[in-house]
Amino acid sequence: MALRHYQPDHYEESHPKESRVTYQRYQVPSSASNRLKDVLFFLNITIFSILSVLATYIFLSLGLHTLLAFVAGMISGLFGLKATQLLIRHQYKRLKRKKMGVSASTKKSKS
Repeated sequence: MALRHYQPDHYEESHPKESRVTYQRYQVPSSASNRLKDVLFFLNITIFSILSVLATYIFLSLGLHTLLAFVAGMISGLFGLKATQLLIRHQYKRLKRKKMGVSASTKKSKS
């Protein structure tokens, strides 16, 4: 008999239905830079996976024990990923520097 005075709608009465929000706010789609970051993240995972599998296959075919081959393959995949990232970063900076050099020389020739 303790539930005789139980009022389940007591909370609803204190907050009228008009004041509650029943919809979600519009979310602006992610910008191009966020999309690029997502693509680069998955590209890094792909590069690491491919390099790890190839290195593990090579180590296994050379007759290395299985556990050592997998550990060496993972380490080789990490080093390969870092080398790939450094190479891409170096090429990007070189291209950017070259582009700035061309734009600076064109500005000088126009003046």
